[in-house]
Amino acid sequence: MLQNMEASKLLLNTKIFWAIVVCLYSDCVTHYSEVLSLLSTLVDRLDFGSEAAQNAYKASVPLLGS
Repeated sequence: MLQNMEASKLLLNTKIFWAIVVCLYSDCVTHYSEVLSLLSTLVDRLDFGSEAAQNAYKASVPLLGS
């Protein structure tokens, strides 16, 4: 799924990134391995050094306790 999605759409759909981050807390080795693969693909596809990416992800940080 992530391989076929345009990088600009990945940048706008920050929920995918945050869902991956949440799944990293899994204690199931199989799930954890799959999530690492997804995260690797996402990081390869996006330029997190760009100001646009940084702003998009900073603005989308989930609020704790809500």
